[in-house]
Amino acid sequence: NVDINAANKSGATPFYGSCLNGHFEVAKLLIANNADINAAKNNGITPFYIACHNGHYDVVKLLIVNNADINVATNNGVTPFHAACEKEHFEVIKLL
Repeated sequence: NVDINAANKSGATPFYGSCLNGHFEVAKLLIANNADINAAKNNGITPFYIACHNGHYDVVKLLIVNNADINVATNNGVTPFHAACEKEHFEVIKLL
């Protein structure tokens, strides 16, 4: 059996990687198999944060629909909303 929530040294899980890279179908599959959608890396960056930061609209929407915690800030106090604004991802900002 595979641990779907296994993390690497930096705390990144397979689900985090799918959100980082905007792989909507992979993220959807991992959610269907009980991936921890709020698992943060060691630096406090969550899958939701990184999807907002990278402008992955469909993944952001998927996370919202699946009740991800959208207000968690990184260890440095940066929120997903701040990240989306900084990167000018206007469609993501409208979702938030």
